Amino acid sequence: MGYLVVNAIVEAQLADPPSTARLVVAGRTFPTGVLGYWARKLAAGGLLAVLTATSPRRLGHPDGGTKLAGTNSLAVGLQLLVDTLTPDDGFGAVLLVASPLADPVPAFRELAAGARLPGDR
Repeated sequence: MGYLVVNAIVEAQLADPPSTARLVVAGRTFPTGVLGYWARKLAAGGLLAVLTATSPRRLGHPDGGTKLAGTNSLAVGLQLLVDTLTPDDGFGAVLLVASPLADPVPAFRELAAGARLPGDR
């Protein structure tokens, strides 16, 4: 169900892009897998996107104890960010979508002086 929720959110952003930026929070949804698919879809529509999601708490401290965070990378920081913005104690997705005011990529590539960067083929 989480993929359907994120897809609906992304389609709504593409249909009515923010003039500057918009924060969208979806509580009690669990989009597993590659969230980059939707970030790329927003980028192809000319928007900047930062998308993260949490899963139900499954990871505890290595010494044992209560489950603290979901199974995503850098889990604790993302868990706390999403928990701060979702109304329920559980899991959810957070999307920051914006209409870019500048394109920093050409200057960044020049600064990198020919080094291979993410997205290079």
